[in-house]
Amino acid sequence: MKPVKRIEIIGHAQDLSAITGILDQLGLTTYAIIRDVVGRDDRGHRLTDDELTGVMKHSCLVTCCDPEQLATVTDAIRPVLIRRGGTCLVSDAHWLLH
Repeated sequence: MKPVKRIEIIGHAQDLSAITGILDQLGLTTYAIIRDVVGRDDRGHRLTDDELTGVMKHSCLVTCCDPEQLATVTDAIRPVLIRRGGTCLVSDAHWLLH
């Protein structure tokens, strides 16, 4: 097993292409996207799945990186989160190599 930093980003579905583009540029091409996330965000707004246009839908992107890359990754995605809102969680994990 390889120690990694797990990164979970919950934000506007519209921002996914910007976030995945940043990850691609940084060489992080392995990620999962969970669409239509509901709940409550860090600004107190309810995230619902009942709006018609899809403009306010949220998604969760899960990826990981080497611990040494973490500052570079978070510094690169922070402007998207500042501009549009969202949540980024970082935790320790282990990648099961196969």
